[in-house]
Amino acid sequence: MAALTTTHRNNLLGSLHRHPRRVTKRGGLLAVLISITALVLMPQPAFGHASSVGSSPAADAVLDTAPSEVRIDFDSGLLEMGAALIVRSADGSSVTTGPAVVGDRTFSVPVDPAAAPGVFEVGYRIVSADGHTIEGSFAYTVAGGASTTEPVAAEESTESSSLPIVWIILGGVILILAVGAALLWRR
Repeated sequence: MAALTTTHRNNLLGSLHRHPRRVTKRGGLLAVLISITALVLMPQPAFGHASSVGSSPAADAVLDTAPSEVRIDFDSGLLEMGAALIVRSADGSSVTTGPAVVGDRTFSVPVDPAAAPGVFEVGYRIVSADGHTIEGSFAYTVAGGASTTEPVAAEESTESSSLPIVWIILGGVILILAVGAALLWRR
């Protein structure tokens, strides 16, 4: 194999210096492609929101005696910020007897076990560990007699999130890539 002569070396290096924009565009496009590939191939966290999986007393349960606590169970972690859990009797008065307690996956509040029979409405708002607010409500009835407050299937629940974070991030990445591509092609 013959060694490069000074003329060959200068021609090779000169060709790089004569077309700096072509190298910049190619390098920029290569950087964009590598970035897109890295974003696609990176492991992504799960973006599932917490939802209620049961309660005690259960939604629409008919109890013989009033419970001493209302508890809602969730399928993932919860945050204390903005948490509210209230239990009201049919006349609209609160039967809660203390502050709501946020656990890792439970949300509970003590209620008056001597509350008069009737229909009770439970309303809650809690923030899941991923930052989304979960709101819901259900009712249970106290008829009179021995308590049956076993957790059962989930009650109605609604998530109040206008736009999932995944779509916001994806939109931002697409916008950055489009602006970057437009700037590269302008040169």
